Amino acid sequence: MTDTTPVTAGTAQAAEQAGGAPSGGPVELHYRTTIKHCREALSLRPKVVRGARFLQACLLLLAMAAGGALPVALLGRDQPVWGVFWAAVAALTVVLGLGLIQNHHIRLYQRLAEYQGPVHAVADDEGIRFSSEKTVSWTKWSMYGGYAEGPNVFALFTGDKSTASFFALPKAGVAAPQDVDRLRELLDRRLRRG
Repeated sequence: MTDTTPVTAGTAQAAEQAGGAPSGGPVELHYRTTIKHCREALSLRPKVVRGARFLQACLLLLAMAAGGALPVALLGRDQPVWGVFWAAVAALTVVLGLGLIQNHHIRLYQRLAEYQGPVHAVADDEGIRFSSEKTVSWTKWSMYGGYAEGPNVFALFTGDKSTASFFALPKAGVAAPQDVDRLRELLDRRLRRG
């Protein structure tokens, strides 16, 4: 007797018929990106991007050193308290500046997400496809440098040095609770976890 089951590349049936282990099939998500998702994804960035925390610490120390050294140089060594004061002001400025930059990125990402509307994403062994009312894109896993998991999202970060691009995949976007585990397993197979 001949098997007439249609074989579609990338499905669990195809993997079973080829003698391999089933991949569990694609994982689908339907969601609308929110500011909460963006904030959580960006907060996960230091887990994936090597040196992100180190760079922030260096900026803070550099600002403190510059902020403290300038008044001491201008006012003389007999006024060290002004150096400490201005170092604190410089550190606070850097912290606020980094926060403003992050909020700017979040707002830009949110505007783009609002413009695109609801998203349908399908992740499989080959990559991930995003489609909305206005865009359709497909990327291979090799585009991403890694991912991190938060309480509400999986954040995928591109593999470039800056890792400025990210995609937030909300866990609430899956159809069934077990799909969160399936998506995690898929990401673990394909990407480095941060």
